[in-house]
Order: sequence, then C-alpha cells, then structure tokens
Amino acid sequence: PASAVAGKQPTEHVVIEPIFQGQAYILEAGRGNTPNVLLVHGLGDEASETWDTLIPQLAKSCHVVAVDLPGFGKSEKQNKLYSPTAYAAFLEWVVDRYLSEPLIVVGHSLVGAVALKYAATYPRGIERLIVADVAEILHRRTYPREVIEPEVCT
Repeated sequence: PASAVAGKQPTEHVVIEPIFQGQAYILEAGRGNTPNVLLVHGLGDEASETWDTLIPQLAKSCHVVAVDLPGFGKSEKQNKLYSPTAYAAFLEWVVDRYLSEPLIVVGHSLVGAVALKYAATYPRGIERLIVADVAEILHRRTYPREVIEPEVCT
C-alpha cells in the first residue's frame, strides 16, 4: 500500500459492494482534507498500486480514495459482465460512501473511459475530470455531448 503520510498509514477497506456483489478493495488517505480526489487505475492487475507514489503526496492536502475496480487488483474477480456502465455505478457507490463534493476524478489508461462514463452519468459534484493516456475504445458519437463540448472540458 501507499507509504505513510505524516505518520499515519492509509486506511485499507475490503467491502462487499452491491453492484457486482463481491469484495472490493478501497484505499483511503488524507481523510479530513479537501479537495476530494478519486483515483481510478488503468488496465492491469496492479490496479490501485499504480498510484502508490502519488497518494502520499496528494494526501498531504487532499482526501484521496483509490479503488481496485472489481475484476482488478485486490478486488474480487468474478465471472461477471464488467461494463463501463456497471463500473460507473460502482464508482458512484464508492463516492457516496467515502467522498464528498467537490470531487476531482482521475482516470488512467483504458479505465479512463470508465472515468469518462462516470462523469457523464453522475456529473453532480465533479469539479474536475482528469484522464491520462485514455484508450480510444469508443467512437466520438457514443460520448454524451456534455463530455465532448470544449467549455465543459476546461
């Protein structure tokens, strides 16, 4: 897990979540700080460990939650349909329980498309959406207009 921040270890949660009905791994650091940051990992089994060097830095001034999406990392791997829509619902469940507004959502790699889907489906409270190295897996016409309009993406 991420290293200590100001002498405190990040909190690791293993919870049963209702979307995929399995165990999900959630790492939380910097509780009580603002802004609130949700980190969504890229493709690969390291999942939230992708953020291990970033979390201690962010947690100095931010409340950070990093998740292992179901099917990745330390979360349960089941024979389920892992769709962007279901993952967006999972992220909303995480945000409802661990974070508050305003929210900064950071998505990486192939799973950055999940961050886009989440922001388009549940835009309330999102102050910023940051995606890096997002794979072009969807055609432009499949994105909601709010996501691709320049004034929304500033």
